[in-house]
Amino acid sequence: IKGKIAELGTQSYPTSLEDGYIEIPIKVTSESGKVKNYTLKIYSKDEILALESVKVNDEESEKLVDESYKSIIADDVNRSSVTATAKYPGIDIGINDSFKDSQTTTRTVLTTGDETTVSIPVETTIKVDGVEQTISKTYTLKIYKNKVFSMIQELSVNGEILEEENNTYYSYVASN
Repeated sequence: IKGKIAELGTQSYPTSLEDGYIEIPIKVTSESGKVKNYTLKIYSKDEILALESVKVNDEESEKLVDESYKSIIADDVNRSSVTATAKYPGIDIGINDSFKDSQTTTRTVLTTGDETTVSIPVETTIKVDGVEQTISKTYTLKIYKNKVFSMIQELSVNGEILEEENNTYYSYVASN
């Protein structure tokens, strides 16, 4: 394994998953001299459930921290096509409460409000000590209308929060 020769029987190889994934080449030589090569691929749970990409209307979404993504769309878009692709084959992936597809899924979501939240659940089945287990993770995509980022979120004068009235804010302060 990885160039280390073993005697007959079992060989162990200490390793870590610093990058969430490791490939270990294994070379087996029979007594007759015939050589057979294998590759052992080991993934962490976070790595095997990772997303390759999330797109809204064919535009790549911005990956934020943890399990979240962000996209900004035009103000007049009321339906958006969301495509999510898992990093590895054999991963089931869905959008909101839709049926899960294998590795890639595309669904149309309503984007009528200023902000739309989309849930992207991913899952797969693994074997642990010979027993099949389903592991899963859910990502969140926030779709914002462009105007959300061009609006005043909050305006205050001397600690008083002002209300907008027809794109105008009024404040009255006492003069000294």
